[in-house]
Amino acid sequence: MRLFFIQGGSRLKRDTNGDWYTDSNFNDSVWDRYKAFCDELVVVLRREERVYDSAYAKEHFSPINEAGMKLVDVPDLYSPVANFFNPVLRHQVKTAIEEAVKACDKAIIRSAGNYYVTYAGKCCRKAGKPYLSEVTGFIYEGLMEHGVLGKLKAVSYTHLRAHETPE
Repeated sequence: MRLFFIQGGSRLKRDTNGDWYTDSNFNDSVWDRYKAFCDELVVVLRREERVYDSAYAKEHFSPINEAGMKLVDVPDLYSPVANFFNPVLRHQVKTAIEEAVKACDKAIIRSAGNYYVTYAGKCCRKAGKPYLSEVTGFIYEGLMEHGVLGKLKAVSYTHLRAHETPE
């Protein structure tokens, strides 16, 4: 079985040797959790354009063991902000997500609330692929911590705010 995985927050990083890394929130034990459910894990993450020195990357990021994985790197539509309005980059992202979803049997969509995961959910529904939404926090609160653009987007999620309990 091929399992599609997407998360919109983390970025793929590459070093001068061509090796891939992620932020520290993904490591081998996290990837192994997902790999246990499939023959191949197809991971779609946005890529950081900067190429790091291999010694620096090994010290600061989590290396990816690509055994049992297929990495699909897509452009980062959020950095710089102008990328979000670039129709060529948006088309590249959409095409990559559509193709990856079609090629898989099931999907995990992690951390709802951004363009990548929202579009992946639409693709899964359109293709009739079963998917699981892995919730890692509250959309509203998460967006409120990401500058002016995050706060503007958070307004559309006010109905999903975590309710405070009275003292």
